[in-house]
Amino acid sequence: MAAFDKVGRDRRGMTLPMLGAGGDISVTDKRRARRFELQSALRYRTNGDGHWSKGITRNISYSGVLFHGEDWTEPGTHLEMSLVLPRGISGEWVAEVVCRGTVMRAERSGSDEGGPLIASRISHYRFVRT
Repeated sequence: MAAFDKVGRDRRGMTLPMLGAGGDISVTDKRRARRFELQSALRYRTNGDGHWSKGITRNISYSGVLFHGEDWTEPGTHLEMSLVLPRGISGEWVAEVVCRGTVMRAERSGSDEGGPLIASRISHYRFVRT
């Protein structure tokens, strides 16, 4: 599977990922990424853990995801996440995205949505065609 492992520039000088052979996409651009409001099922676990917890996304970008999870996760925790993106976000096809990231913020929720609100930076991701 091809991946983006280099960064280039477009004609306006904006940072762009470049296609490479590394297997993952590494997120290195520090600009504020465009967020998509999205409520979609998500699975997450701490790296190496066999148990997947469930969550529901609130919004997502290529550099991070905000979601309500069923289990509390401390900031600084490294996560593996898996979710399915609809056609409008991922392009011409529905895609499963498998990500690695780090919890940046977690808030205990008092809302009807339940579970803690978790904000995770995404450090690597790959698309798995469904």
